[in-house]
Amino acid sequence: MSITVANRLFGPVPDPVTNQTLADSAETGTVTVANPADRAVYDDSNLVYDLPGVLVRSGYHRGTTVHGTPALTAALPSAPWAIRWYMRLPRTQLAGYGEDEVRIPIRWADGTALIAYETTAGNTYARRVGTDLAAAPVGPAGTGNAVPVNQVLRWEIVCDGVDTEVRVYAGHGTASPRIMTWAGWVPVGPVSWTGYRYRRRTTLRWGDQGPEVAQLQQELIDLGYDLGQWGADGDFGNATLFAVQEFQSDYGLTPVDGEPGPETRAAMDLALGRTPDPLWISHVAVADTADWIGPADPPPAPPAEPPVLRIGMPI
Repeated sequence: MSITVANRLFGPVPDPVTNQTLADSAETGTVTVANPADRAVYDDSNLVYDLPGVLVRSGYHRGTTVHGTPALTAALPSAPWAIRWYMRLPRTQLAGYGEDEVRIPIRWADGTALIAYETTAGNTYARRVGTDLAAAPVGPAGTGNAVPVNQVLRWEIVCDGVDTEVRVYAGHGTASPRIMTWAGWVPVGPVSWTGYRYRRRTTLRWGDQGPEVAQLQQELIDLGYDLGQWGADGDFGNATLFAVQEFQSDYGLTPVDGEPGPETRAAMDLALGRTPDPLWISHVAVADTADWIGPADPPPAPPAEPPVLRIGMPI
């Protein structure tokens, strides 16, 4: 196995992550960061080998422009390849939306990504999504063992050029993982670690009616958008369409289509002050074979200090 990228992701707490600090913590290869609004910072609330990691706060959308979400990006070899990182996912069930409350911890340049979430039993799980977040996520029935979410977990992914398998372990453990395998899925890099939050739900459109539309309209009104004389009447008409388009434009969402799907609704949550708990990552690595990378090695010991010679001392 040849490790092409390895970075422990540690730096001065609570400073924002920069390309220079990532270069300082690099062991092999290069990881770069897009960090809008300094939403990725070094944090010691969790430690791996006594080193802090990176706390990633969600932005208003998946992109990395001014209102977006941080992304730490590395080159990914053509399949076969392997990826490993450590992560603490927040207790997403506490948000009250069950398994619809998710995070995107990793994505690829081809538009595919994994969503991570907490099951009703309190365990970690993942599904695959594409660019349309309203589409049903793709996920196999997991095998192996249940792994509780409320701890630092080690995530590993191997792609052999035909299938992609994910394994989740508790910390440095090498036994009893949760295993998820996607047949025929071959993600294409570069690869980015991120922390985007959204809630899985359907997209509303012009002509829709009902309480969900009324809730959307009331949220737009609370955010200062004008719905005219109709207000929150539960009827998705032109006033609602134009208000949604204005919101999307204000917060950098694309496309500006007036159709509030999961990404637009998640941005509205954030604009209304419903701040989601962030996730925490460290010790990322990439390899150019379909072999499991395994736990991170302890950092090398610092070099011994040379003896101090004083005048008159024997040499």
